[in-house]
Amino acid sequence: MPGNDRVKVLFRVDGDRYLKITVEDLLTSETLLENAIVAELSQC
Repeated sequence: MPGNDRVKVLFRVDGDRYLKITVEDLLTSETLLENAIVAELSQC
């Protein structure tokens, strides 16, 4: 069942090939995570 968006998640890869996320709570405007590393990307 569709509802209102509650969080915004931004993904980025930095120069050291780390996948990082920033998570914002849209209801409270609170930043829940900022540039948290979620994975290290390997080189092919």
